[in-house]
Amino acid sequence: MTTATTVPKKKIPWSKIALGVILVVLIGLQVFQFKISAMLLEKIQISQLQHEKLEIKQKIADDRLEVMILGDRLENQLQKDQ
Repeated sequence: MTTATTVPKKKIPWSKIALGVILVVLIGLQVFQFKISAMLLEKIQISQLQHEKLEIKQKIADDRLEVMILGDRLENQLQKDQ
């Protein structure tokens, strides 16, 4: 008859467990930092687009104002000529 022999369990040292936990936490923080960076970059791009949109609107308003001023000058000139 053969007797069952037990295989001694290898104990994992606490230092390796702690190192594993630290690595998992650091990887989690890196993922979180990457997501935050991506979100901030997207917000910056949106802000730049809004700024460009406002500049275009201001240029259009300036052009309209210039056309109105030129129209008034032309109208005044025509009235003087009559």
